[in-house]
Amino acid sequence: MILRKIEPFECNCGVSEERFRHLFDSSPDPVWIIEAHHFVECNQAAADILGFSDTESLKHTHPSTLSPTHQPDGEVSHDKAERMMQIAQEKGHIGSSGCIDERTARSSLLK
Repeated sequence: MILRKIEPFECNCGVSEERFRHLFDSSPDPVWIIEAHHFVECNQAAADILGFSDTESLKHTHPSTLSPTHQPDGEVSHDKAERMMQIAQEKGHIGSSGCIDERTARSSLLK
């Protein structure tokens, strides 16, 4: 009896993963996932906007390698990328203007 209840759940997980993968891959917007300070997943839109011919070429790249040596504020790009990824990991998402708290992002979407 318990196995019958678990089987449909496992099947639904696979379907959800397929749906997510399709949305991720086919999105016209650039989408990427960074883990351990490197791109580990991305869609073709991300590869295109960042100047790569395909997604595999972007994977395993550190974000700072896509930037000039120094940022406009004078900070070394690698150092700033490391710092911003740390903030994102601790507090939420990072936007071009800085850290965005998930609660703020959700409430602004609801308005």
